[in-house]
Amino acid sequence: MADISDSVGTGGINAIHDVALVQLILKTLKNSHQASYFGSPYTNGYSGETARAIAAFQADQNLIGGTNREIQGPAKAGSATWLALRAAFTEAAPPYVEYALSQVDLRAKLAATLARIVSTQVDERNRLAC
Repeated sequence: MADISDSVGTGGINAIHDVALVQLILKTLKNSHQASYFGSPYTNGYSGETARAIAAFQADQNLIGGTNREIQGPAKAGSATWLALRAAFTEAAPPYVEYALSQVDLRAKLAATLARIVSTQVDERNRLAC
């Protein structure tokens, strides 16, 4: 699984790819009420909803307060919050299935795609000819 490259949160770098990954993870993970931590559509940037989702995850995982040194809100590369997000996502995500196309599969898919393109072009020419 990919890592975030910097920090996501208030005062963080909030690179779009890092925010998208954190939102994806928080959308996949469920809280104790079986609701996604991040229930909004992807925002293409850090938002208040992202902040609330990170804070709720941190609270549920006991990452804030006590002897923990995490600051509520940001998820930083290598931080306890990021490591907990990654671990929970790895556990919750459906297994990755690798599928390798053989040359025969690839040729068949290519032939089918080309046949669809030619058929569409012929249909379009016939329609225009009428």
